[in-house]
Amino acid sequence: RGSVEGLQWRYFASLRHIPRENALPYMKLIKDAKSWKDGIAILDDIERSGFIPNAFHYSAVISKCAKKGEWQEALKLKKKMVGQGAKPDVVVYNTLIGACARGGESDKAFKLLREIEEQGLKPDVKSFSAAIS
Repeated sequence: RGSVEGLQWRYFASLRHIPRENALPYMKLIKDAKSWKDGIAILDDIERSGFIPNAFHYSAVISKCAKKGEWQEALKLKKKMVGQGAKPDVVVYNTLIGACARGGESDKAFKLLREIEEQGLKPDVKSFSAAIS
């Protein structure tokens, strides 16, 4: 297991943050993607190009997952996002909380609600509404 984690770390260390001129066309592709799976494929394309997707890229794909009830995929993306150094904002957390709550995963939704504050962010009205939706 340690060697796999080491390989993952070296892989992510080889990626560079995506320059603005490359980030915007990818955002358009994600926005226009027909499905959450297409959105994930675009994130993979960004990495294959040698770049790290930014928080906006992840947020857009997480939103696509959440809208289709794919809370598990949304949570995987959040984990990957954090692992690559991008910080989820309250909007991302609210999306995740709502997806988990609608998926019958209220424990996960409330855990994410607590995590917002642990990350130094302030939950808003949407955070609490999403948790009880």
